[in-house]
Amino acid sequence: MGGMKVVTQLVAGFGSILLFLLIASGIGLNGMNQTRGRMDDIVNDKSIKVMTALRMQTLQQEVSSRVKNIIMLDDEAAMRQEGTELRTLRMTYDNLANQLDNTVITAEGR
Repeated sequence: MGGMKVVTQLVAGFGSILLFLLIASGIGLNGMNQTRGRMDDIVNDKSIKVMTALRMQTLQQEVSSRVKNIIMLDDEAAMRQEGTELRTLRMTYDNLANQLDNTVITAEGR
């Protein structure tokens, strides 16, 4: 670089800095784009599955409570009422399980 003019050296130096800056920006934008794709997957797919699974877990707890109530009750009418509510909870659980199965599109997701 000793034989080059100062202007040429400055242009080469700033040009190389600009080139490195453009490369770093491209790498950063690519990484952000990939992150956005993964976030879309989390928000639009995985969080829905997790919320459905949590609702199913709550329903399981409610079913257990209803079964306990039926066992402990002496009143026939109250037992029938608990039984009706138990069937409703189980139907809701089955519907959620079917919805969850329909959201899984790959064999490894099961």
